[in-house]
Amino acid sequence: MVGLLRGVYSSDRPVIVEFREREIAGTGIVLSKAEAPSSGMAEAIPIDIVKSVTSEIKEKGRVERGWLGVSIEENEEGKVGIIAIEKESPAELAKLKEGDIVLKIEREEVASTKMLAKEIRKRKPGKTITLKIERNEKEIDVKVKLGEYSEKNVRIELESKFPRLFIVPKPPKPPLVPKLPELRKLPKPPEPPEPRIFSWGLEHRKYIGIYLEEINRELSEY
Repeated sequence: MVGLLRGVYSSDRPVIVEFREREIAGTGIVLSKAEAPSSGMAEAIPIDIVKSVTSEIKEKGRVERGWLGVSIEENEEGKVGIIAIEKESPAELAKLKEGDIVLKIEREEVASTKMLAKEIRKRKPGKTITLKIERNEKEIDVKVKLGEYSEKNVRIELESKFPRLFIVPKPPKPPLVPKLPELRKLPKPPEPPEPRIFSWGLEHRKYIGIYLEEINRELSEY
């Protein structure tokens, strides 16, 4: 066994991890006390798992885990049943159905939901396994080619188990800008009338106010 996890924190509000003392978590045992700050938490993990994980990280840069694509629960008899199947998952491609009871995985009896999940995830993506299921009171062997457990599914699982560790702070709201009153539109000033240009024209007039008459010498002297 090896102590793997012992965190530190400097925040005024430390993360609280709610584990019971010596509770089995995943593939290890938590040695911290209940509701202890994460800085005092330590977890013991089998050395073979640590070696496997570290070597895979060195080789590929990440850990690959098998994925079946089902939701499971234990019924009243303690058997593990399939209650939902994800679309386009290995389980759907293998024709598994809701209501199937998983009895064995690779000839090993399935004792609990945790045991089945652990056995699936410790196998590599692309590996073909044999599941013995019970359907309509008949036992059937089903071969399933495992997919890869994605980072998205890992995060969803961790968020459901440790919600306080994955609280994303909301972005601050932008400051409120006071709404300015709408400006009233001023009425458009009336357009000035076009100037009337006065002009004399003789082409349409028959007379211009004078007339000519012959005069004699006496009148011309005036």
